[in-house]
Amino acid sequence: MGLGGIGKTQLALELVYQIKEIYGDCSVIWIPATAMESLHRAYMDVGRKLRIPGWEKEMQM
Repeated sequence: MGLGGIGKTQLALELVYQIKEIYGDCSVIWIPATAMESLHRAYMDVGRKLRIPGWEKEMQM
């Protein structure tokens, strides 16, 4: 978290570009963390799309 408009997203994107330049075969997954519910939903969606075993199990929050 932090104040809006101070460059958090731009900093994260720059890091992603640098990592992809060094490790071209890696994947970067952007997870929004605006609320616990959306965070949980995003992780579940990533698990489903990547077919990670056990993604459908309910997570304890």
